[in-house]
Amino acid sequence: MKTLIFCEGHNDVLFLRKLLGATYIDDEIDFFDQGKALKENRPGAQTSALRSFIQKSYLHKVLIKSENGKEDIFDFFIDSLFLFSQHGIEIVILLDIDNSTVDKKIELLKEKISKRNQFNIDIEERNDIDRVCVLKSLVKINTEEIGKFKLIFLSRDLEDITGINNIDDDVSKITKIDDYISRNRRIKNILYN
Repeated sequence: MKTLIFCEGHNDVLFLRKLLGATYIDDEIDFFDQGKALKENRPGAQTSALRSFIQKSYLHKVLIKSENGKEDIFDFFIDSLFLFSQHGIEIVILLDIDNSTVDKKIELLKEKISKRNQFNIDIEERNDIDRVCVLKSLVKINTEEIGKFKLIFLSRDLEDITGINNIDDDVSKITKIDDYISRNRRIKNILYN
């Protein structure tokens, strides 16, 4: 099964690479940075990357899609959920809670869905691990299940829970991410349970 992971930015990609590294080799993981595509003025780059990922001949098993901000994640997710569910692609959303709560984020997602689609979401299971909340969710039209997805919320933000700061280079960030994961071993499995 293929997995499409939506996240906010570069540090999230580093975090996800570490989590995925125990299960996948680098050749099985692909990345798409929406912010970079916009800066480079590459219209259609997102559509092309996602169409390629859907194809059975596509070699990568995981696509990490770094969005250009939080609001874009929910909007794009809602617009594409049905398509990816029909292709058997597992969807994961990794978001910072910032100054909000998990319940408020869920309500925001439900509100956005109700305004744009006939979908409903049900939270099947909730697991709180350290400062990370993992929600396994179902998507339904009326009572018919059309797909599943996973929401992963980070308390405040990734930088706060790992100790990453603005002056860290990627090597320092990866070291801090490794330290956080090694201190919180249950975090390693948040993508798979």
